[in-house]
Amino acid sequence: MPYFENSERTVVRHSVFNDVAGDFNVYNFPNSQEEEKILAALNPAVVERKRYDVPGCMEGTRKGVFEKIDGWLNDFGAPNILWISGSPGSGKSAVASSLVSELIKRCDRVTGGFGPSDPID
Repeated sequence: MPYFENSERTVVRHSVFNDVAGDFNVYNFPNSQEEEKILAALNPAVVERKRYDVPGCMEGTRKGVFEKIDGWLNDFGAPNILWISGSPGSGKSAVASSLVSELIKRCDRVTGGFGPSDPID
């Protein structure tokens, strides 16, 4: 394994290492019996992830925010990460939801609605 060729006394239990240079290899080190007993005693909750659609912004609101985002989208020299920050409840998720909806509309106009989720016959 190329990760630990020159290392000594390295513990890598319960770890996954991805090697993406060339072939894709996954190294998975299972838990010991003692660790499995501890995890079973803790009985972690099974969380079912369901899709949750966040409502977008009300029509005509946050125009200044979307103008800044459009400027960022059109500036190819700008950093490629959009960071939306604010207090809890300030509308970050609504802005993100509206942005995604608008970008999907723009993509549909350019591609005629053909996208990755469309079947190819």
